[in-house]
Amino acid sequence: MKTKYADGFIFNKNGVLLVRRMISPYKGYYCLPGGFIERGESAEEACVREVAEETGLRIEVKKKTGYIIVKEINRKVVVFEAEIIGGEMRPKEDEVSEVGFYKTLPKLMIPTVASFLKKLGVG
Repeated sequence: MKTKYADGFIFNKNGVLLVRRMISPYKGYYCLPGGFIERGESAEEACVREVAEETGLRIEVKKKTGYIIVKEINRKVVVFEAEIIGGEMRPKEDEVSEVGFYKTLPKLMIPTVASFLKKLGVG
């Protein structure tokens, strides 16, 4: 399974940054901000771009945290730990209905994302 997606893991005193999806698959579920790696783009560049698009926040990638395998939809997602360096938090209107920091994981989360975060000690 080839890695075609990149997510940002932003965790601070306010909790973990999550978005609520407005599109399938998993419409209405919470997950990490991120998305598709475009042609000619590195996974790190995709993470920075996708987090900015979905949340309005500018980030700096610190390190690769691991991978999330979403078997139900045949996706392998590389996850990068990152920190916020600017921007203003707001959801991307056509893809994300909510964006915010959570100290406790919402009940309606993509299961493999929730498991990944729990292994990191989040939630």
